[in-house]
Amino acid sequence: MLKLMKDQKGFTFLEMSIVVAIIAIIMLIAMPNYKSTAEKAQAKSCEANRKLIEAQVVSYMIDKGDAPEIVKDLYTEGYLRDEPACPIGGAYTFNVEPATETTLSKIEVSCSKHQ
Repeated sequence: MLKLMKDQKGFTFLEMSIVVAIIAIIMLIAMPNYKSTAEKAQAKSCEANRKLIEAQVVSYMIDKGDAPEIVKDLYTEGYLRDEPACPIGGAYTFNVEPATETTLSKIEVSCSKHQ
C-alpha cells in the first residue's frame, strides 16, 4: 500500500500554491484595465446619447417652432424610440440658447453623472 502512494503522480502543494499566486497576480493586473475600459465605454455611450438628444431637439424645434420642455417630451412626441438612459443612472437635461441676429440657437445637453 505504501509503495502505491509513492508511485502516484500529481502536483505538490508548493506547485499548486505557485499557480494560484500567478493567477492572482494576473488578475490584479487585469482588473484595473477592465474597470478603466468599462468606465470609458459607459462615458462614450452617455456621450452618444447626449448627441442623439441634441439632434432630436433640433428636429423638434424645426417641426414645432419651439424647444421641448424636457427630454421625456422627445420620447412622448415620437422623436426618440426609447427614453435615453445614462449607463450609470445619470439624468439628461438640456438648455437652449435662442438664436440672435448673428448667432444660431445653441443646444447644450448634459448628464448629471458625466460632463
